[in-house]
Amino acid sequence: MFTLFQLPTIGQNKKQSKRLYNTDLLWKAYRDVKDKGVSVYRAARVYGVPESTLRDRTLGLQPAVESKVDLPRSGASAVFTREQEKQLVDHVSYMTGIGYGYTRHDFLNLATDFAVSLGIRSVSDAQLTHSWFTGFKNRNPEVCLSKPQKLSLVRARCTSKEVLDKYFEELKNVMDKYDLTNHPEYIWNVDETGLMMEHNPHHVVCIKGQTPQAVTSNRGKTVTVIAAGSAAGTRIPPFFVFPGKRWCDSLLEGASPGSVGIMSETGWSNSAVFLEFLNEHFKKLVPTSDHAVLVLFDGHKSHVNLTLSTWAAANNVVFFVLPPHTSHITQPLDVGCFGPLKNAYYSECQTFMRRNPGMQVTRYNIAELAGNAYNKGVTAGNLISSFRKTGIYPLNRMEISCQKTAPATIYNGGDNNGINACNNEKSTFLDSKKITVVPSVTPKRKVPPTITGDIRSPSKKMLLKPAPSEKISQKSEPKSKRKSEPKGKRSKPLSPVPCTSGVFNNVVSSDSESETSVIDEQDLCCVCHKARPDALNLDYILEIVLWAQCDVCNHWTHLKFCSSVRCVRRGDTFLCPHCT
Repeated sequence: MFTLFQLPTIGQNKKQSKRLYNTDLLWKAYRDVKDKGVSVYRAARVYGVPESTLRDRTLGLQPAVESKVDLPRSGASAVFTREQEKQLVDHVSYMTGIGYGYTRHDFLNLATDFAVSLGIRSVSDAQLTHSWFTGFKNRNPEVCLSKPQKLSLVRARCTSKEVLDKYFEELKNVMDKYDLTNHPEYIWNVDETGLMMEHNPHHVVCIKGQTPQAVTSNRGKTVTVIAAGSAAGTRIPPFFVFPGKRWCDSLLEGASPGSVGIMSETGWSNSAVFLEFLNEHFKKLVPTSDHAVLVLFDGHKSHVNLTLSTWAAANNVVFFVLPPHTSHITQPLDVGCFGPLKNAYYSECQTFMRRNPGMQVTRYNIAELAGNAYNKGVTAGNLISSFRKTGIYPLNRMEISCQKTAPATIYNGGDNNGINACNNEKSTFLDSKKITVVPSVTPKRKVPPTITGDIRSPSKKMLLKPAPSEKISQKSEPKSKRKSEPKGKRSKPLSPVPCTSGVFNNVVSSDSESETSVIDEQDLCCVCHKARPDALNLDYILEIVLWAQCDVCNHWTHLKFCSSVRCVRRGDTFLCPHCT
């Protein structure tokens, strides 16, 4: 008894044949028949295509096509031609590159308006549907839906091609000057990141229709981790900055070997904390005596000051400041290490919460969880890959592609990133939708000069300022000491200076009385000869002082305190007690 098994790829009805239709396999079978002399039956069996369809192509009854997009269309006529859809694809590519891409709903509105501008559809016609968008993606496989990464406006503006070219040129000069081209072990990156006690839970396995929940810790203060790694893959243990005022040894229980911690009132890094990290942690683990060490970091205010420049010159360290607001593509730890570190930290927190129900992550166990995540995120492989992706080692400017600097083109004269508008007259509608130039905005406040590159150079030292006097752990004085302070030494509120427009009401200032010397004598009261009435000397509450200018002698007088007049309206005649 013989049983015939039909190949599953060959359908007996039109619906199944259409479902299994594959133009790529059909084209390969067609070429075998024409070039290699393979029979139609055998080629159809080998490639799994309908024999009748392949025979029609070989006999010339149907055109032989090479790709799916060249097939003759069936069903309803398409809205746009190939050229018009190509214009839509180019427009979408440009807008996505500069950071102003379209959502699916916005793209359907754009395509509908484009069809109306071409005269294909009228204004009264319905909007193009999602099924048209599905067909558009099938005809243009390069188009897809993807969730974009967030990019702040200041980063989009500052990450330009000109800035990066200047940065790499100066970096090359520094590396050549200090003989660092072939010494990745002397090229380091230092950066800090904040870890929250309330973690972001990962996906969990659940049943369809069920809304999963994950128990997390309460919101608490941030614990900062200062990390450092070299281009050779070497790392140093983490340096923790805990929020608080008093140090407790139990904060580092379970942490990675060699970890160091310090206290800061806010939990964030400052100039004093960063200098403590360099002296007590970085200097002990990184040899700096034999060869110059290049340290790259961002231009945070806690990093760039004259104190660090002096420290660098004394310890044979070259501090190189990265361009401002470009750390997302130029700082190795940001590019390839802190992402895996935080993902591993969230997994550690989620595992800790599941194994210890009822407990939460606090500053007393965060060092253990963060230490395990640090060992998984800041690895030798991630460090080497991060320095390569940022183009630092090996030094390669082309590692940062034009796509990463495309958003800055509209802020620098509208270069369009090399994408030129179509010369076709019908493409004027899409050209009007393009963002090519952003109007310049004058800053409301004076922006301090930006410091980048080697801070030990003479031109950069002129812009540096001494480090602010910040304490690692600030302690407030006792309340009893503040209460025992004599009243005479307290700062007294300052009376307002009279206004030259006549009657002027103002709120008593809280500035110290030492500033009363700036008031001219002609602006004092002509009765008490003081800027502040004696009746307010013993009051420490907010009070409004009324002034009036005499219409005869033009002297100012305290109303209510030095005159019998309580209120003077604009336009009324006022005489001081002397002129009365």
